[in-house]
Amino acid sequence: MYSSQSRSFHLVISPLKLAASSRCVYQKLVSANEQQCLYEIQQPARALLFKFSRKRPLARGKPPPKNVLIGQGNSSLQIDLANQHQRLNRLTRKLQKHIKRYLSLIGDFMKPFITIFCLYVYSLLTQAQTVPAHAEGLQEELIEIQIDGGIQRAVLSKRKGQVEGSKLLVLIPGYPSVVRPEMGDGFMMNSPLIGNFLIRARRHLNSDKVMTLLVDCHSSVGEICTPDYQASRNRFKHIKTVIDAAKAKLPSVKEVYLLSTSAGTISSAFVSQFGQTEFTGVIHTATIDPTAPRSYTQLKDFNYGELKTQQAFIHHVEDPCAITQFSYIRTIAEKFKIPLITVRGGSDFRGPACAAFTQHGFRNKEQTVAQHILKMLESSSWLPDEI
Repeated sequence: MYSSQSRSFHLVISPLKLAASSRCVYQKLVSANEQQCLYEIQQPARALLFKFSRKRPLARGKPPPKNVLIGQGNSSLQIDLANQHQRLNRLTRKLQKHIKRYLSLIGDFMKPFITIFCLYVYSLLTQAQTVPAHAEGLQEELIEIQIDGGIQRAVLSKRKGQVEGSKLLVLIPGYPSVVRPEMGDGFMMNSPLIGNFLIRARRHLNSDKVMTLLVDCHSSVGEICTPDYQASRNRFKHIKTVIDAAKAKLPSVKEVYLLSTSAGTISSAFVSQFGQTEFTGVIHTATIDPTAPRSYTQLKDFNYGELKTQQAFIHHVEDPCAITQFSYIRTIAEKFKIPLITVRGGSDFRGPACAAFTQHGFRNKEQTVAQHILKMLESSSWLPDEI
């Protein structure tokens, strides 16, 4: 019969044996040293033995004595550690056998599911490593700024291996002007606006001296960047926030330009008006005609002549979109003495008239237009031209 003290000692040491034996099962499964495993089973018992006997613990690495007698007062407890080790070894082997059996059964059952999962992960990794055409040769990162109860995003792009350039070209895409970029491993993988002229041509707009910043619409605006918001001071504030963040990452930037297309020309007009001294130049492409039926009216009374920064229009002579007719922008260019670059040609036009793959989006003239824009950024004065 154990005394009450010996019973309490037994209740304490049993969980320690169980924990130690469980650890040893795992160690055996991974082919650990069995003697070390047994030694670890002994250690919890040794610690408690020392506590009750007030004797010096056995030196680490030495095998425990076969019998240890613990006495305190009139009660005594004799623990045969050798027998304990044998019982624990039997328990370990039994647990090891059952665990291996269950693992084998689970493995057979789960093998098809694991195979399917691995194939799925592999397909995702393969997709992540495939650089889409619009991002070829680019190194890109996402900029996100919390502001005014939402997020202002932008994608900063530069050529791979490029030494930081001195010019930042801010891209403002057309309707619905909501980019919502999906980033891959160092580049933008996808976007609802992936076909937009500026997005698919941005690889041609980056050079040794020029980097681009593709601006999204503020997240609070919704799925359409409304024309009223694009004409607001908030739009200027939000765009300036990501420009400042980009310049902080690229301290070599000395000049900032705006480049817009279609509905984005509402933004480029008003952003440059609110930030008269912020930009070196502004280029509007496929500019909105506010006088056309069912057009955006925000630019109806806009005075391009009040802008202090250098400006230019780029427009396809055969633009089929009813609200971006070439005849209107030619009149505006003459009225305000702003250079007009006339685009001709292209091919494989398809889709709605105001969509990205017609003359409106400079289909198959993207590289030519982009190269001319880069040429303009190198010049101190912009002149009318045809390309």
